[in-house]
Amino acid sequence: MHAFPDRPKNWPSAAALRLDAVADHGWSLLADFATPICSLAESALAANLTEVAGWCKGLGVELAPHGKTTMSPELITQQLEHGAWAITAATPWQAERMIDWGVPRVILANICVDPRPLAALLAREAEVWTFVDSPESVRHTAAAVPAGRRLPVLIEVGSPGGRCGVRTVPQGLTLAGAIADEPRLELVGVAAFEGTVTGRTADTIAVVREHIDTVRRLARALVDLHAFPTDRPVVLSAGGSMYPDLVVAGLRAEAGIGQEATIVLRSGCSLVHDHGLYAESARGPRLRPAMRVWSRVLSVPEPGWAIIDAGKRDLTVDPPARVLSVRRHPDDPPRTVELVLDHHNDQHGYIRFTDEDLRVGDLLELGISHPCLTFDRWTHIPLVDDDLTVVGAVRTCF
Repeated sequence: MHAFPDRPKNWPSAAALRLDAVADHGWSLLADFATPICSLAESALAANLTEVAGWCKGLGVELAPHGKTTMSPELITQQLEHGAWAITAATPWQAERMIDWGVPRVILANICVDPRPLAALLAREAEVWTFVDSPESVRHTAAAVPAGRRLPVLIEVGSPGGRCGVRTVPQGLTLAGAIADEPRLELVGVAAFEGTVTGRTADTIAVVREHIDTVRRLARALVDLHAFPTDRPVVLSAGGSMYPDLVVAGLRAEAGIGQEATIVLRSGCSLVHDHGLYAESARGPRLRPAMRVWSRVLSVPEPGWAIIDAGKRDLTVDPPARVLSVRRHPDDPPRTVELVLDHHNDQHGYIRFTDEDLRVGDLLELGISHPCLTFDRWTHIPLVDDDLTVVGAVRTCF
């Protein structure tokens, strides 16, 4: 079992600390750890794993959660144990780490135009799929594939002003021809990432629906051209953390694409959820936010202006964190508040307040939005029970 290579940030000092022995110390998060400290609620993680697996099974869709969210071998292993069809990576380096952790199938959900890291990845003993979106990306990808092997690829569909991906069905059909000319590539599906659109308004819903509809229409056109293998289902995949309901409805619309299809959601934040971006926009599985960052008030230099000890090096500021509760002492019951951090420096956060009573030394519970950009601030994150007793820990490997 993993031994900590060094004392993790703001953890108690402990000789020869090991991941499997963390619970033996009987630590209380607020009494024994320095602030700021990030934690994960064990009960919320367990509930989300079960909820997402059941929701996907009920709709007949698969889950390939984006591992770049946590880059945690312990959490990714739990997702596989709860039926994940694959794990998604954003880079070949991430994919190789996941294979090290025992992941049997990795979707490289990105365009890779450097053949060297892709070739190193393809030398590993695992099933790897990847995306292409242009004849140039097809050429670079094919150059990395060993002789005698065929790499499964999906055509990525993007939206105007968005990220990678073809923008139209005709572009996708042209790209399929380029793939067919490469004997080392095999077209197996169509994919998209709709998460660059944020918020749930009539306008954003329309954009997401159009994006997903383009995926389905391209897939249907490719089926008509016999572009996919007929001995297995076509894969239709999208991000799905913020709009899983729209993704599933759109990809299943109009009785499918004319060939058996497997819908694969790549929801990265379904395990942890949040108190902001996803809590406000996502519809689908009933998820619980699992991540908190705990901080202390360092100074109240002006009325209604508090400075805390958590900054950009400790948590995401995209969007800003929310103050969920305040404790005067670690053993005090929490007092619920509704405050949002105004802005951050590297090591400080700033809070405006009017009716609340914030004092120097107060302990603040911060709810995080977009947890991807908080995980990478911590090499080891304590798992806590509902009483904030530390019952374990997970690693991150960014």
